[in-house]
Amino acid sequence: EKRKVIFDYYYGDNGKEKPSENELKTYFDRNYLKMHFYQVPYKIGNEELVPISVEETKEVAQKQAEAFLKDVEALGFRKVFAKEQAKSGQNGESKETEEEKIKRLDALFTEFVYKGAILSRSFLKAIESAPSNKATLCDEGTAFIVFEVLEKTDEDFKKQKENGLLEIFKKDEFEKMLLDRGKNLDLRFNNAALVEHRPRNNAELWS
Repeated sequence: EKRKVIFDYYYGDNGKEKPSENELKTYFDRNYLKMHFYQVPYKIGNEELVPISVEETKEVAQKQAEAFLKDVEALGFRKVFAKEQAKSGQNGESKETEEEKIKRLDALFTEFVYKGAILSRSFLKAIESAPSNKATLCDEGTAFIVFEVLEKTDEDFKKQKENGLLEIFKKDEFEKMLLDRGKNLDLRFNNAALVEHRPRNNAELWS
């Protein structure tokens, strides 16, 4: 794809505008969150599909989220998720070691979140004020969220680089550069050719 070729020319290996490893790491640290989270939406009705008030739905969701938080505080996110998997029969027979199990659960339930994608101000504010590695409950307006902000590692940085971190970091700058370069192009139209090949009716116009 031409767009990728141009991007790599400027920002890829040996690119003219390639950011330093330190710049990329700083962007990652400031803009990405590593976390566990569990969401309990406000429900719009009970099991018989009878509408109930917002206050009632919020109360039901809050009790469910608080119960989950209590389990997490006692057991930790990994064990609670493992327990939920066992309830639903997702674990099955397994010969994996405890270390392998922890890695699998981390892969399943650890999320990397781009701060710019978080639309709820209350949730973002709660995240920014929450201590690391401690489960916290937040009412974000449409749901209760139990979350835990985790410490990021060098391995996390490496994985995000492999998943397109550079493209996200330089996306806005690259788009602006393309627009600016486009404005400066010297485009000249062949009016005679346009007149000669203009459509004579609607059928030709849309063909």
